[in-house]
Amino acid sequence: CGVSIRGGSQSPAGLFITQTSAIRVLYTGDTIPWRYDTLSTNVSILSSNSAVDVDGQIFWVGQNAFYLYNGVIQEIPCPSHKLWFFENLSTAQAQRVWVTRSVMWGEVWIFFPKDSATECSHALIWNYRDNVWYDTELARTAGDSEWTLFRPIMLGLSSSGAPQVYLQDSGHDAIVNNKAYAIPSWFTTPDIGILAGTNTGATEDRWTRVVKVEPDFKQQGEMTLQVTGKAYPNSPYKTSSKISFDENTTFISPREQRRILQLKFESNVGGGDYWLGRTMLHLEPGDVRGYTDT
Repeated sequence: CGVSIRGGSQSPAGLFITQTSAIRVLYTGDTIPWRYDTLSTNVSILSSNSAVDVDGQIFWVGQNAFYLYNGVIQEIPCPSHKLWFFENLSTAQAQRVWVTRSVMWGEVWIFFPKDSATECSHALIWNYRDNVWYDTELARTAGDSEWTLFRPIMLGLSSSGAPQVYLQDSGHDAIVNNKAYAIPSWFTTPDIGILAGTNTGATEDRWTRVVKVEPDFKQQGEMTLQVTGKAYPNSPYKTSSKISFDENTTFISPREQRRILQLKFESNVGGGDYWLGRTMLHLEPGDVRGYTDT
Protein backbone atom coordinates (compact mmCIF):
# COMPACT_ATOMS: atom_id res chain seq x y z
CA CYS A 1 0.00 0.00 0.00
CA GLY A 2 1.26 3.49 -0.82
CA VAL A 3 -0.05 6.73 0.75
CA SER A 4 1.07 10.34 0.54
CA ILE A 5 2.48 11.96 3.68
CA ARG A 6 3.69 15.38 4.72
CA GLY A 7 7.29 15.85 3.66
CA GLY A 8 7.94 19.44 4.75
CA SER A 9 10.54 21.01 2.46
CA GLN A 10 11.15 17.58 0.95
CA SER A 11 7.92 17.21 -0.98
CA PRO A 12 6.27 15.25 -2.38
CA ALA A 13 6.67 12.37 0.06
CA GLY A 14 5.07 9.00 0.56
CA LEU A 15 4.88 5.95 2.80
CA PHE A 16 4.99 2.45 1.35
CA ILE A 17 3.81 -0.38 3.61
CA THR A 18 4.51 -3.99 2.70
CA GLN A 19 3.88 -7.31 4.40
CA THR A 20 7.24 -6.99 6.18
CA SER A 21 8.28 -3.33 6.33
CA ALA A 22 7.45 0.38 6.08
CA ILE A 23 9.48 2.61 3.76
CA ARG A 24 9.38 6.40 3.57
CA VAL A 25 10.21 8.05 0.24
CA LEU A 26 11.22 11.74 -0.01
CA TYR A 27 11.85 13.94 -3.03
CA THR A 28 15.21 15.67 -2.62
CA GLY A 29 15.74 17.29 -6.01
CA ASP A 30 19.37 16.17 -5.97
CA THR A 31 21.22 14.14 -8.56
CA ILE A 32 19.39 11.13 -7.15
CA PRO A 33 15.99 12.85 -6.70
CA TRP A 34 14.32 10.27 -4.48
CA ARG A 35 15.51 9.02 -1.12
CA TYR A 36 14.17 5.82 0.45
CA ASP A 37 14.32 5.23 4.21
CA THR A 38 13.31 1.94 5.77
CA LEU A 39 11.46 2.93 8.95
CA SER A 40 10.78 -0.58 10.20
CA THR A 41 11.23 -4.18 9.15
CA ASN A 42 8.92 -5.39 11.89
CA VAL A 43 5.49 -4.25 10.67
CA SER A 44 2.97 -5.62 8.19
CA ILE A 45 -0.22 -4.66 6.39
CA LEU A 46 -3.39 -6.72 6.13
CA SER A 47 -4.67 -5.56 2.73
CA SER A 48 -3.87 -2.98 0.08
CA ASN A 49 -6.89 -0.87 1.17
CA SER A 50 -6.35 -1.00 4.93
CA ALA A 51 -4.62 2.39 5.37
CA VAL A 52 -6.18 5.84 5.78
CA ASP A 53 -5.05 9.40 6.48
CA VAL A 54 -6.14 10.74 9.89
CA ASP A 55 -5.33 14.47 10.12
CA GLY A 56 -1.92 13.99 8.52
CA GLN A 57 -1.23 10.74 10.38
CA ILE A 58 -1.46 7.37 8.67
CA PHE A 59 -3.50 4.61 10.32
CA TRP A 60 -3.36 1.06 9.00
CA VAL A 61 -4.25 -2.50 9.92
CA GLY A 62 -1.38 -4.96 10.13
CA GLN A 63 -1.59 -8.72 10.08
CA ASN A 64 -1.69 -8.87 13.88
CA ALA A 65 -1.80 -5.26 15.14
CA PHE A 66 -3.01 -1.70 14.43
CA TYR A 67 -0.45 0.98 13.56
CA LEU A 68 -0.16 4.75 13.36
CA TYR A 69 2.56 6.76 11.61
CA ASN A 70 3.07 10.36 12.77
CA GLY A 71 6.77 10.72 11.99
CA VAL A 72 7.45 7.48 13.83
CA ILE A 73 5.59 4.19 13.75
CA GLN A 74 3.71 3.12 16.84
CA GLU A 75 1.30 0.32 17.62
CA ILE A 76 -2.13 1.47 18.77
CA PRO A 77 -3.30 -0.42 21.87
CA CYS A 78 -6.65 -2.13 21.42
CA PRO A 79 -7.18 -4.18 24.58
CA SER A 80 -10.92 -4.68 24.17
CA HIS A 81 -11.17 -5.78 20.51
CA LYS A 82 -7.80 -6.84 19.13
CA LEU A 83 -8.17 -10.54 19.89
CA TRP A 84 -11.82 -10.52 18.78
CA PHE A 85 -10.94 -8.92 15.44
CA PHE A 86 -8.00 -11.09 14.43
CA GLU A 87 -9.51 -14.36 15.67
CA ASN A 88 -12.82 -13.79 13.84
CA LEU A 89 -11.37 -12.34 10.64
CA SER A 90 -11.83 -14.55 7.58
CA THR A 91 -8.15 -14.76 6.70
CA ALA A 92 -8.91 -16.28 3.30
CA GLN A 93 -10.72 -13.02 2.43
CA ALA A 94 -8.31 -10.62 4.18
CA GLN A 95 -7.61 -8.70 0.95
CA ARG A 96 -11.24 -7.50 1.05
CA VAL A 97 -10.59 -5.54 4.28
CA TRP A 98 -10.89 -1.79 3.69
CA VAL A 99 -10.62 1.24 5.94
CA THR A 100 -12.30 4.65 5.84
CA ARG A 101 -12.68 7.62 8.14
CA SER A 102 -15.71 9.45 9.54
CA VAL A 103 -14.69 13.09 9.91
CA MET A 104 -17.97 14.03 11.63
CA TRP A 105 -17.57 11.53 14.47
CA GLY A 106 -13.78 11.29 14.62
CA GLU A 107 -13.73 7.59 13.78
CA VAL A 108 -11.77 5.10 11.71
CA TRP A 109 -13.96 2.30 10.32
CA ILE A 110 -12.38 -1.08 9.52
CA PHE A 111 -14.72 -3.20 7.38
CA PHE A 112 -13.88 -6.90 7.32
CA PRO A 113 -15.38 -10.32 6.52
CA LYS A 114 -16.15 -12.14 9.76
CA ASP A 115 -15.98 -15.90 10.25
CA SER A 116 -16.88 -17.63 6.95
CA ALA A 117 -18.14 -14.50 5.16
CA THR A 118 -16.73 -13.93 1.67
CA GLU A 119 -17.52 -10.18 1.72
CA CYS A 120 -17.18 -7.55 4.45
CA SER A 121 -19.90 -8.18 7.00
CA HIS A 122 -18.78 -6.31 10.13
CA ALA A 123 -16.91 -3.18 11.13
CA LEU A 124 -14.47 -2.44 13.92
CA ILE A 125 -14.40 1.27 14.81
CA TRP A 126 -11.67 3.30 16.50
CA ASN A 127 -12.82 6.65 17.87
CA TYR A 128 -9.50 8.48 17.80
CA ARG A 129 -10.87 11.56 19.61
CA ASP A 130 -11.94 9.58 22.67
CA ASN A 131 -9.52 6.67 22.06
CA VAL A 132 -12.19 3.98 22.44
CA TRP A 133 -13.08 0.94 20.30
CA TYR A 134 -16.43 -0.59 19.41
CA ASP A 135 -17.90 -2.81 16.71
CA THR A 136 -21.06 -3.36 14.72
CA GLU A 137 -22.53 -5.69 12.11
CA LEU A 138 -22.58 -3.72 8.85
CA ALA A 139 -22.11 -5.21 5.37
CA ARG A 140 -20.29 -2.62 3.26
CA THR A 141 -17.83 -3.61 0.54
CA ALA A 142 -16.45 -0.21 -0.53
CA GLY A 143 -17.07 3.50 -0.10
CA ASP A 144 -15.79 7.03 0.36
CA SER A 145 -16.01 9.34 3.34
CA GLU A 146 -17.60 12.74 3.79
CA TRP A 147 -14.37 14.63 3.20
CA THR A 148 -15.10 14.02 -0.49
CA LEU A 149 -18.90 14.06 -0.33
CA PHE A 150 -21.43 15.70 1.99
CA ARG A 151 -22.36 12.26 3.34
CA PRO A 152 -20.42 8.98 3.07
CA ILE A 153 -21.34 6.87 0.04
CA MET A 154 -20.90 3.13 0.49
CA LEU A 155 -21.58 -0.04 -1.47
CA GLY A 156 -22.95 -3.34 -0.28
CA LEU A 157 -24.76 -6.44 -1.47
CA SER A 158 -28.46 -7.21 -1.09
CA SER A 159 -29.72 -10.57 0.15
CA SER A 160 -29.88 -11.69 -3.49
CA GLY A 161 -26.27 -10.65 -4.10
CA ALA A 162 -27.11 -7.57 -6.16
CA PRO A 163 -24.99 -4.45 -5.51
CA GLN A 164 -26.60 -1.61 -3.56
CA VAL A 165 -25.55 2.00 -2.94
CA TYR A 166 -25.99 3.50 0.54
CA LEU A 167 -26.04 7.14 1.63
CA GLN A 168 -24.67 6.77 5.16
CA ASP A 169 -25.40 9.06 8.13
CA SER A 170 -28.41 10.65 6.43
CA GLY A 171 -31.68 10.68 8.34
CA HIS A 172 -32.73 8.13 10.95
CA ASP A 173 -34.34 5.40 8.83
CA ALA A 174 -33.28 2.92 6.18
CA ILE A 175 -34.86 3.90 2.84
CA VAL A 176 -35.19 0.93 0.48
CA ASN A 177 -37.19 1.23 -2.74
CA ASN A 178 -38.78 4.43 -1.38
CA LYS A 179 -39.95 2.66 1.78
CA ALA A 180 -38.72 3.70 5.23
CA TYR A 181 -37.67 1.08 7.76
CA ALA A 182 -36.63 1.61 11.37
CA ILE A 183 -32.97 0.99 12.20
CA PRO A 184 -32.66 -0.89 15.52
CA SER A 185 -30.22 0.76 17.93
CA TRP A 186 -29.43 -0.29 21.49
CA PHE A 187 -26.81 -0.22 24.20
CA THR A 188 -26.29 -2.17 27.40
CA THR A 189 -24.75 -0.65 30.50
CA PRO A 190 -21.79 -2.16 32.36
CA ASP A 191 -22.52 -4.13 35.54
CA ILE A 192 -24.47 -2.07 38.07
CA GLY A 193 -25.28 -2.65 41.70
CA ILE A 194 -24.06 -3.51 45.15
CA LEU A 195 -21.93 -6.44 43.96
CA ALA A 196 -20.18 -4.10 41.49
CA GLY A 197 -19.03 -1.89 44.35
CA THR A 198 -19.99 1.27 46.19
CA ASN A 199 -18.61 4.79 45.99
CA THR A 200 -16.08 3.80 48.65
CA GLY A 201 -14.80 0.94 46.50
CA ALA A 202 -16.13 -1.74 48.85
CA THR A 203 -18.21 -4.63 47.54
CA GLU A 204 -20.84 -6.82 49.15
CA ASP A 205 -22.21 -10.14 48.00
CA ARG A 206 -25.77 -8.84 47.73
CA TRP A 207 -28.44 -8.95 45.06
CA THR A 208 -29.55 -5.62 43.62
CA ARG A 209 -33.14 -4.59 42.90
CA VAL A 210 -33.91 -1.78 40.45
CA VAL A 211 -36.71 0.14 42.13
CA LYS A 212 -36.91 3.13 39.82
CA VAL A 213 -35.23 4.48 36.68
CA GLU A 214 -35.45 8.18 35.82
CA PRO A 215 -34.68 8.34 32.07
CA ASP A 216 -32.87 11.40 30.75
CA PHE A 217 -32.84 11.15 26.96
CA LYS A 218 -33.13 13.68 24.20
CA GLN A 219 -35.15 11.36 22.02
CA GLN A 220 -37.43 11.10 19.03
CA GLY A 221 -39.92 8.27 19.18
CA GLU A 222 -40.57 5.66 21.82
CA MET A 223 -37.76 3.65 23.46
CA THR A 224 -37.73 0.55 25.65
CA LEU A 225 -35.90 -0.51 28.80
CA GLN A 226 -35.05 -4.07 29.82
CA VAL A 227 -33.36 -5.31 32.97
CA THR A 228 -30.92 -8.10 32.24
CA GLY A 229 -28.17 -9.91 34.11
CA LYS A 230 -27.39 -13.18 35.81
CA ALA A 231 -26.81 -14.81 39.16
CA TYR A 232 -23.17 -15.80 38.56
CA PRO A 233 -20.67 -15.18 35.74
CA ASN A 234 -21.37 -18.63 34.24
CA SER A 235 -25.14 -18.45 34.69
CA PRO A 236 -27.41 -17.72 31.72
CA TYR A 237 -28.72 -14.20 31.19
CA LYS A 238 -32.23 -13.51 32.40
CA THR A 239 -33.89 -10.57 30.62
CA SER A 240 -37.12 -8.88 31.65
CA SER A 241 -39.95 -7.81 29.38
CA LYS A 242 -39.58 -4.51 27.54
CA ILE A 243 -40.92 -1.39 29.23
CA SER A 244 -41.72 1.48 26.86
CA PHE A 245 -41.06 5.15 27.60
CA ASP A 246 -41.04 8.42 25.68
CA GLU A 247 -39.63 11.92 26.16
CA ASN A 248 -42.39 12.75 28.68
CA THR A 249 -41.82 9.74 30.95
CA THR A 250 -40.62 10.88 34.39
CA PHE A 251 -39.75 7.48 35.83
CA ILE A 252 -39.99 3.72 35.26
CA SER A 253 -40.48 1.11 38.00
CA PRO A 254 -39.05 -2.21 36.78
CA ARG A 255 -38.95 -3.88 40.23
CA GLU A 256 -36.43 -6.42 38.90
CA GLN A 257 -33.41 -7.85 40.70
CA ARG A 258 -30.19 -9.50 39.61
CA ARG A 259 -26.95 -10.33 41.36
CA ILE A 260 -24.99 -9.15 38.28
CA LEU A 261 -27.26 -6.50 36.80
CA GLN A 262 -27.33 -4.52 33.55
CA LEU A 263 -29.82 -2.25 31.79
CA LYS A 264 -30.55 -2.39 28.06
CA PHE A 265 -32.01 0.65 26.27
CA GLU A 266 -33.32 0.28 22.72
CA SER A 267 -34.85 2.41 19.96
CA ASN A 268 -36.61 0.60 17.12
CA VAL A 269 -39.26 2.92 15.67
CA GLY A 270 -39.46 4.92 12.48
CA GLY A 271 -37.63 8.24 12.83
CA GLY A 272 -36.14 7.09 16.13
CA ASP A 273 -33.13 8.94 17.54
CA TYR A 274 -31.69 9.55 21.01
CA TRP A 275 -28.91 11.13 23.02
CA LEU A 276 -28.26 9.85 26.52
CA GLY A 277 -28.16 12.35 29.37
CA ARG A 278 -27.81 11.78 33.12
CA THR A 279 -30.17 8.89 33.82
CA MET A 280 -30.74 8.26 37.53
CA LEU A 281 -31.22 4.85 39.17
CA HIS A 282 -32.83 3.99 42.51
CA LEU A 283 -31.41 0.71 43.83
CA GLU A 284 -31.89 -1.36 46.97
CA PRO A 285 -30.60 -4.71 48.27
CA GLY A 286 -32.50 -7.57 46.69
CA ASP A 287 -33.69 -10.91 47.98
CA VAL A 288 -32.54 -14.13 46.32
CA ARG A 289 -35.71 -15.96 47.36
CA GLY A 290 -38.00 -16.64 44.45
CA TYR A 291 -35.35 -15.97 41.77
CA THR A 292 -34.64 -18.56 39.10
CA ASP A 293 -32.28 -18.51 36.12
CA THR A 294 -35.08 -19.33 33.66
